[in-house]
Amino acid sequence: MIGGGGQLTKLSEATMAAYNEVLPAVWSHGNPVDIIGDAPPDRYARALEIAAADPAAQGMLVILTSQAMTDPTRTAQELVSYAHVAGKLVLASWMGG
Repeated sequence: MIGGGGQLTKLSEATMAAYNEVLPAVWSHGNPVDIIGDAPPDRYARALEIAAADPAAQGMLVILTSQAMTDPTRTAQELVSYAHVAGKLVLASWMGG
């Protein structure tokens, strides 16, 4: 994405506030958004929903790295409804496992 001219979106104050409400205190507090390795499927969904609501975000890349406590299949199922966010590209990469 970056090689093709893409850039990380500067997260708006509203987006940062929304993330602060739903993510653990140790999240990355910037872009890229790290929702932490213990994230359950609903945290992925909520984080993607928040990103999609930011007018500056033209697309989202979701990366899941399998951990002992993650549920990759259920996470994918949670994110399916975001695959067609109006006018925004959503890409997913499931790594490992």
